[in-house]
Amino acid sequence: MLSAFIQRPLIPLALVFGLGLASPSAAGPWATTTSTLLKQLETLHCSIESNEALQALEALCNQPLSSLGLPADRRGEDHAELHAGSLDIMLRVMDQTAERFPELGGEVERCVLSWDFCALRRERDFIDVRQDGAARSTCPPAGPYPAQGVGLRRWGFDRKDPPDRRVPRLLLNSGLGHAEHTLLLHRIHRLQCFPHPRTGLLPDEEARDTPYGPNRHATERLDWTGCETTYPFGWSPRCELDAGYRAGFATGYRGGFTAGLKKGQAEAIARLRRKYDARRQEGMRQGREHGLMEGRRGLASTLSADPGGMDEAAILASMAPPQEPGIMGADMKSIQAMMARAWNREAFDQAFGQGRHEGRRAGEVEGFMAGMNDTLAARLEQVGEAGFKEGVRAGYAQAWAAGRQIAMQERQEQTPPPPRPPEHHPAPAPQPPPVVPPMAQAPTESPAEQVPTVKATPMAPPVQASAAAPSGPVTPPPGPHGLSGNLFHSWKLADGEPTLGANMLWEPASYWFVRAGANLDYRDENDALSYSWGIGYDDWHPGTWSFQLNNWGPILPGEGLKPETAVFSIGYKLEHELLAGNHIAASVGLDIPMQGEKTLGTTWQWSPMPSWFVRAGLSVKEDDPSRVYWSYGFGRWDWKAFTWTLQYNNWGPNPAFTPNIKQNGAVMLGWSWAY
Repeated sequence: MLSAFIQRPLIPLALVFGLGLASPSAAGPWATTTSTLLKQLETLHCSIESNEALQALEALCNQPLSSLGLPADRRGEDHAELHAGSLDIMLRVMDQTAERFPELGGEVERCVLSWDFCALRRERDFIDVRQDGAARSTCPPAGPYPAQGVGLRRWGFDRKDPPDRRVPRLLLNSGLGHAEHTLLLHRIHRLQCFPHPRTGLLPDEEARDTPYGPNRHATERLDWTGCETTYPFGWSPRCELDAGYRAGFATGYRGGFTAGLKKGQAEAIARLRRKYDARRQEGMRQGREHGLMEGRRGLASTLSADPGGMDEAAILASMAPPQEPGIMGADMKSIQAMMARAWNREAFDQAFGQGRHEGRRAGEVEGFMAGMNDTLAARLEQVGEAGFKEGVRAGYAQAWAAGRQIAMQERQEQTPPPPRPPEHHPAPAPQPPPVVPPMAQAPTESPAEQVPTVKATPMAPPVQASAAAPSGPVTPPPGPHGLSGNLFHSWKLADGEPTLGANMLWEPASYWFVRAGANLDYRDENDALSYSWGIGYDDWHPGTWSFQLNNWGPILPGEGLKPETAVFSIGYKLEHELLAGNHIAASVGLDIPMQGEKTLGTTWQWSPMPSWFVRAGLSVKEDDPSRVYWSYGFGRWDWKAFTWTLQYNNWGPNPAFTPNIKQNGAVMLGWSWAY
C-alpha cells in the first residue's frame, strides 16, 4: 500500500529551500550562493552502502587541495574559502564514516592526515579564511557551528587530549623504522598542525607552558571589523529530511488507514442496509399481493428456505483484514540509522511532522476504499436478494391470513338462510403473475421475485416440449393490468433475412392467457406482414399441466384466424428435487395439429448462472416414430420486464444431433415490457 509513497519525491521544495545547504539571508560578504564542499560532504554522510561511501570518500580526498591545504569551497583555480564551521562538519562526517564503515577507517585516516590545518589556526583559535590569488584574508569563526564543534573535538582540535579523541592508528604504528616514523610524525604534527597522537597537543601549544580549559576559544577573542559573525550555510542533509518524512509518513499512514477503514466499513454497511431495506419493501409489496390472492383461494404454497437477513457482524468478519501498513524492514533500518546520526533535530522533526500529516491523509483514503470495496463488491447483490426474499415472506405471511379471512366472510355472506340447502361459492381465483404462454419455450418455473411460493428461481426462458417455433422471445409476467409483451429483431443465418416483431399477452385470470403477435419481414416486398395468436391455460409450477391452442403463423392479412393450421398442445412440467437443485427445467408434451401428424416431444433446459440458459429438445412424429428430431438454443434472458434478451435458436426440424447451425439457426435481440 506504500509503493506509491516510497516512489514519490519525499521532501517538498519549500522544505528543501527552507532547510537546505544555503541560507541567503544569513550570507556574509564572502558567501557564495551554495557550498560545493557541503554538497560533497552530504553525499558521503548520506551513503548507505560501503561501496557508495568509498566512492564519495575518494571523490573528496582525491581532488586537488586548495591553496589553503584543505578541501574548500572554490571559485576558480586561485580562489578558495573555508569556514571553521565547514571544517567542523567535514571532520564530524569523516569520523562518522569511519564508525559506520570500519573497513574504510584506514582510508578515512589517510585522507585526514593529508590535510594541512595550519591555515585555519591563529594563536590556538580556528578562523575563517579566504584566498584570492596571492592575497589571503581572515575573519573570526562565524557561528554557530552546525556540527556543534563535535568534529573538532573528536579529532582533538578543541580540547587538550579529550577522552574520546580519535587517534589515527597510522601515527601510533606506521610500520616504518624509528627514523622514518619520526619524520612522518614531525611532518603531520609540526608542519600540518595535527594534534600529537600521545599528548593531544598542537604545535603552538607545546611551545607554551600554560593551562588549557575545556574550550580554548574563550582564552583569546579575535576581533576584526567588517567580518560576518553568522555562519552562512545551513546543514540539513536531504537524507535526514527524507528519513524524517518517511518515518512520519509511515506513522501517519497507519493511523489514517485504520480510521479510513472504519469509515469505509461503516459506509459500506449503510449502503448495504439501504439496499436491503429497499429490496425488502419491493418484496413486501409483491408478497402482500400474492398472499392476499392465494389466501382468498385457500391455498398456501411452501415458501423457500430462509434467505437469511443482513448480519452486519458476519459481513464485517468475512472481510479480509488489511495488512499492517508500514515501511519495509530494510528501509526502516536505514531510517533508524539516519535518525541516530541526525544533527539538525529541528529540521528532522519538521520533516517528520509533514510526512505524518500527508501519510494520514493517504492512509485515510486507501483505508476508506478498502473498507468499501471488499464489502460492496461481494455483498451488495446478495444482500439485496436476501432482503427481497425476506420481504416476500413477510408480506405473504401477513396478507395470506387477511385473504383467507376475506374469503371466509364472502362465503358466509353468500350462504342462503335455512331451510334451503347451503350453496358452495368458491373464493375468486387468485391472480399470481402469469408466466409466458408455451410458444415452444413456455416456463416450467416462475420468477422467484414475482411469486412468493418459489421453489426455484428461473434463470432462463421457460421451456415446454413443442415442435412449433415461436415468433419472438418469451413475454415477461404481466403487470398490474394483466398485460405484457416484447419487441424483437431477428436474423436468419441462412439468408440474412431480418424480421421485426412484437408480441402482446393478456391474462384475464390466473394462468389463463390470450396472446397475439405480428412480424414484419421488411425486405420482403410481397408477404412482408404476418401475425400469430394463441389462447390457453399454463400453470408455471413444476408438476402441473398446460393446455394451449396456438397458431404460430405466418398468417397473412385477410386470412383471418386460419384455424386449420392451429396446433393444440398438452404439456406436463416434470418435478424432482434433483432437477431443481441443478437449475434444470424439463417438460414433456404432445402437439396435435388440426391438419397433419401428431408430435411427441420433450425439452430440457439448464441455467448455469442467473439469466443464462442452454436448451435442447427431442421430438418424434406419429407417422415415423423411428426418426428423432431435435432443436436447441442458448443465450441470455431475464424474466423481468423492461430488460433485454439476446438468443440463438435453432427450431429445426433437424435430424437428431445434426447441428445445421446456419441452415436453420437465427439470432434474436429483444426487449420486454409489462403494464
